[in-house]
Amino acid sequence: MNKLNGFEITKRDRVLRGWQVSTGLVREYQEYAREIENEDKELSKTFAQLSENEAHHSALLLEILKKEENK
Repeated sequence: MNKLNGFEITKRDRVLRGWQVSTGLVREYQEYAREIENEDKELSKTFAQLSENEAHHSALLLEILKKEENK
């Protein structure tokens, strides 16, 4: 795929990194929702929804990663 500084970055590498970033966002959005729950319930709900949406992205990337691992 891409060669950067002499290293080949494969599609598996991209999917793995995307999954790692996505799972991190799930945790961050959950934490944001909890932190501001008493201050701003509407914004807290928004962060909770963002966490759910990102969890779907994370699950999709994990499925793709599993398929790549089984090749």
